[in-house]
Amino acid sequence: MTTPSLRDATAHVAAVAGVDGAEQLLENSALSGLVGHPVSVQHLRLKPGRSVHVAWRTVDDSPARWGWAEVTADPDKADKAVLRAEAAGETVELRRGDGAALLWGGLHGDRGLAKELRGARVVLGEDLPWEVLRYNPGKRVVARLDDGTGPVVLRVSRGTASFLEASRRWAEAGVPTLVPTPVGGRGSAVLTPWWGSSDLHRAPRTAAALEAGRLVGALHHGSRGRVWPGQVRREATPAVTAAGLLEVAPWLRGRVIAIAHQLEARLGELTETEPAWVHGDLSPDQVLHDGRGDIRVIDLDRAGSGPAALDVGSWLAACASMGLPQLSERFLTGYTESTGVDDRSLAISEALAQFRAAVDPFRKLRRDWPQAITRRIELAEQALGRIS
Repeated sequence: MTTPSLRDATAHVAAVAGVDGAEQLLENSALSGLVGHPVSVQHLRLKPGRSVHVAWRTVDDSPARWGWAEVTADPDKADKAVLRAEAAGETVELRRGDGAALLWGGLHGDRGLAKELRGARVVLGEDLPWEVLRYNPGKRVVARLDDGTGPVVLRVSRGTASFLEASRRWAEAGVPTLVPTPVGGRGSAVLTPWWGSSDLHRAPRTAAALEAGRLVGALHHGSRGRVWPGQVRREATPAVTAAGLLEVAPWLRGRVIAIAHQLEARLGELTETEPAWVHGDLSPDQVLHDGRGDIRVIDLDRAGSGPAALDVGSWLAACASMGLPQLSERFLTGYTESTGVDDRSLAISEALAQFRAAVDPFRKLRRDWPQAITRRIELAEQALGRIS
């Protein structure tokens, strides 16, 4: 079955969503008409038969304004969203339809984070401007701001304890990272310094990739066998990943099922190894550099204990999808100075990472998301093909 057009793929997802009004959140033009100004979707979450939830940003403002929109089959959820926003001094637009409610609003009226965002603004200053960098509706906001001492990065979520603990552990283990400072007493916001000139995705540096490999390899070697209490990585099984993929990409059914079966059969080769401290989402855009050789490993939200090969596979998969093979090579060179990893484990872990990330282009509602998902599946197949 060939990869469908964007129009046909979007029509399929709207049908899978199964809630009236979903199509208005799956196309930028329709969403722009809804909120009243040109916007683009930055993050999308689909729960078939229940809801579609998106984060959007304006495309003609500097800095951009951010907000959210949701269509839900749960009227109580819609009512609670309005009440939470009003309690935080924000406004939410609400339209009720046949069996569904459509609602939207600005960032600070987020139904899952309004209280936390309000708390951060009270502590930092109501009039302090935020330049939003990333927004996962109901879960996390990352913004750049100037608190009077210079530029800093603010992270707001429902809880920051695991992020604080991971940052402390990695720093104590000798990995250069940005140790956060709590904001207020709610445990939902932290500040980290604004550091470096770019990350390794936007501005690739082979020397920095080599150093990242050395640091991660040393961490894996030194932490091997040391379980991180309460932070053991638990990922979706290949079967669960396949089910989610096929909801949005049914044209890949045979290939997705075949990959899932191969990964299920081989996953034990990774999970039966001694655990180490792992990043959980390692990629070039998680490594900052200053252009002079120093680096910082960031975004430790998913850090914990797990098979070391998963970090390496995550890096290799990201480099392959970004078209940065030179960063894969240098990272591996640095990594193997401290610890080893066999080619078979590398192939399995890279295929697993490609498979788990295959749905990401849809979640970002890229204009080429059907083709991008297909490409990720091709990369997973290529990785599996290297298993000897």
